[in-house]
Amino acid sequence: MAGASPPHLVHNAKHIGDADEIRPPRPDERGSATASREWLSAEILTLVLAMAIALVFMSSFYLFRGTYLNREPIEKSGVKALVERIIAIESNGDRNTKNKRSSAAGTGQFLEDTWHEAIRKHRRDLIRGRSDKEVLELRRDPELAREIITRVLEQYAAMLNKRGLPVTPGSLYLTYFAGPAGAVALLSGAESADAASLMASADVSGRTTRDKLIRANPFLKVLTVGDLKNWADQKMRGN
Repeated sequence: MAGASPPHLVHNAKHIGDADEIRPPRPDERGSATASREWLSAEILTLVLAMAIALVFMSSFYLFRGTYLNREPIEKSGVKALVERIIAIESNGDRNTKNKRSSAAGTGQFLEDTWHEAIRKHRRDLIRGRSDKEVLELRRDPELAREIITRVLEQYAAMLNKRGLPVTPGSLYLTYFAGPAGAVALLSGAESADAASLMASADVSGRTTRDKLIRANPFLKVLTVGDLKNWADQKMRGN
């Protein structure tokens, strides 16, 4: 009959249809597929949660660093300006300035111990052939003082950054004023805590006491940690 398929083709088509049939999985296959889907779902959920937690942590971290007491991060191009600002605060550019209440002297008003330490670390060549007294006299050299201030600011910035503390003009001057240990204590301490007491307790040698700090800096007597942070920030703004 016209249009009818030959018998052998009909037979072959039947076999092809049997091979292409979609059969339901056996019971043992169902269990394996379900377990695989559950494992993948759990893995994906864990990954998503981990990414979400990491995102929240990083967002909080950078938000804290960017908005901490409204202090703006400092750029390398501003280091020279920071050095000049610190000199203006400490000595107003007068290399003969001497603090009557402490051993601070010279353009950058370095304490004797601080100066010796900085020279040993950054300009050891200047120690050769000089007595301790002669090394201390170098504090009156304006250009050397600028160099050393720059070096210690770089050192302080690296230290603060490593500890996850703000690196700003205010925090750097606070470190210059209070020393690295004192600054870490202040920047990590409660805003309402007594600033001088916290600075004294940060000195592991025990040589620094609250009374000594106040004798050298009478204004510290009534300042809290928050007050001192604001003071350092305002100093660097020129207030």
